[in-house]
Amino acid sequence: MSDSPAIAASRAGGATFAGLLGVAAAVIYVGAVIVGGWLTPGYSHVAHSISELTTAGAPYRDILNLIFVTYNLLLIAFAVAIPTAIGEPRRGIVVGAVLLGLVGIAGLGMSTLFPTDRPGDPITTIGWIHIGLAAAASFGSMGAILAFALAFRRNDAWRRFATGSFASLAGIFVSGIWAATTAAQLSPIMGFAERITIGIFILWLFAFSLRILFGRS
Repeated sequence: MSDSPAIAASRAGGATFAGLLGVAAAVIYVGAVIVGGWLTPGYSHVAHSISELTTAGAPYRDILNLIFVTYNLLLIAFAVAIPTAIGEPRRGIVVGAVLLGLVGIAGLGMSTLFPTDRPGDPITTIGWIHIGLAAAASFGSMGAILAFALAFRRNDAWRRFATGSFASLAGIFVSGIWAATTAAQLSPIMGFAERITIGIFILWLFAFSLRILFGRS
């Protein structure tokens, strides 16, 4: 039995809203990193981590924090909207949405209450919490991608996206190990390594949002 026109219209509106939330989140994050790096004197996208844009004493910390908070709030809202937008309350989709929401919550803590310490300085309690939240966000993002990939792998309309999600997960895992290694060594390319890992996630988020928004694979 097909849905009534009213229900179909409601689901279409929910999908549009959710898709726009996800697209906005991805675009805002990329914009914040690019503009923040351009504005911050001496900042290098190759050598410096993204968190250094909002470390204590950073010249544009307040405005960049506001932008990153906006990104994380949009990510949380997108996660909440996913099950309704997709119209399939399967466990895997709900688990993926919850994990994605937790990534946003961890991001809020990282950019506001628990900023990173300056590279080379002794790690403070706040710095350790920042590291813990970063790890939680990393594992949460991988868990979310895996949950959605498993939920969609047998759905003909979503199979291509599921395949792309598995590929994204592999890329994040491999590049994440490299990023963690370079960060621990304070490597001059640790910023580049981190951007590959986060970039894959943001690209996945953007693709997922477009898939929901336009409803085609």
